[in-house]
Amino acid sequence: VKRGKTLVKLTAPDTDDFGVIALSPDGGKLAVSVGGAIRVYTLGGKKKGKGKNKELPFMALKGHEGEIKALSFDKEGTTLASAGADGVKLWSSETSNNIGDLAKGKACLDVALSPVDGTIAALFKEGLKVFDRTSQKANKLKPVADKGLKRVIWSPSGKSLVIRTGEGKILFLAADGALKTSKEGFADDSAYGLAHGGKVLIGGKSDKEIKGFLAATGKLQWTITGPATVAFMAVAGNIL
Repeated sequence: VKRGKTLVKLTAPDTDDFGVIALSPDGGKLAVSVGGAIRVYTLGGKKKGKGKNKELPFMALKGHEGEIKALSFDKEGTTLASAGADGVKLWSSETSNNIGDLAKGKACLDVALSPVDGTIAALFKEGLKVFDRTSQKANKLKPVADKGLKRVIWSPSGKSLVIRTGEGKILFLAADGALKTSKEGFADDSAYGLAHGGKVLIGGKSDKEIKGFLAATGKLQWTITGPATVAFMAVAGNIL
C-alpha cells in the first residue's frame, strides 16, 4: 500500500475461474476457490517456473461438492472455513487436512470465523447457526429473517454479529441475543464493514450515499451524499 505496487498476480486455470477469496489477518496467506476446490497461496513465497510463467505454488484443498460460497480464516491464519452446498468444512491451512464437517448436507450461504477465538458463524436458509470451535457443535440457532440471509460479519471484539438480508437490510445481533434491525439498508453491490471496535457500521447505498449506523441500536448516525459505493473507516481514528 505504501508504494502502490502489485506484490503478486495470480492466474486462474484454463478450466475454471477464481471464485470467492479470503486473506488471512496477517496477510500471509490467500485462499481462493476454483470450482469446488480451494487453493491456499503463501504470499511472499518463492515463485516456480521460468520467465513470465513463474507462479506462486499453492496448497490444494478438495472435498466440497459443488460451488463454494465463502471462505474465512481464523486470527492465526492456520484454520480456514469454507461454505458450500454440502455444509461447512474446516481445513488446516498448514497441512491441507479436512479437520471438521459442520451441518453436513445443508447448503451454507456464508461463513465467518470470530477474529478472537475462531467461533464459527454460518448462514443457512433457516437462519444463523453459531458453532463452538472445539466441539464443532451448534450452540445457537436464531431465524433472523424470512427473506433470505446474505452475509455475516463478526465485530472486531468477536462478541456481536452483523447480518445482511436479501433485501439489503442490516441486522445487529448482540452477544446477549438482542436483535436490532436498521430502518435502511445498503445497495446490493456496495461494500460495508464495521469500524470503531464494532460500534459503527458503514457502507454505500444506491451509489449516491455513504451511511453510518450505530451497531448497538441499528439507528442511522450520519449520511454523506456523493457518488460512492465503497467506504472504509480507519480502525483507530475518525477518518473515512
